[in-house]
Amino acid sequence: MPTSVPAVPGFPNFFILYGPNQQTPYGSLMLVIEMHMRYVMDVLRQMATCGAKTVEVRADAHEAWKEDVDARHESMIWSHTGMRTYYRNSRGRVVGISPFRIVDVYHLTKQADLSDYVVGAASQHVAATQK
Repeated sequence: MPTSVPAVPGFPNFFILYGPNQQTPYGSLMLVIEMHMRYVMDVLRQMATCGAKTVEVRADAHEAWKEDVDARHESMIWSHTGMRTYYRNSRGRVVGISPFRIVDVYHLTKQADLSDYVVGAASQHVAATQK
């Protein structure tokens, strides 16, 4: 199962604490945000440990997460074509809710995997800002 990546390709060092497919259909929004914050803090700790200055979620990791979310939604009621709900966008994709249970979100956000990211070293960051 792909990591629950609260980030978007093309936006280094930007994390989303609450966004598309992040809210569980039951339970506390505050708990979900706390779990995402724990995940972001783990990314920051790992960045500090390895001396990284930037991280950007890899496009393939983000796409794998989206595909997993969409596949899980296929078996849920709010994906049924006869169901009318604000959970779906104008193209019919469920974006307003997560297919994961709270316990799943807990495990998905327990530890960040930096292999899901392009990690920029301190020297690369300095060189890029001096151009």
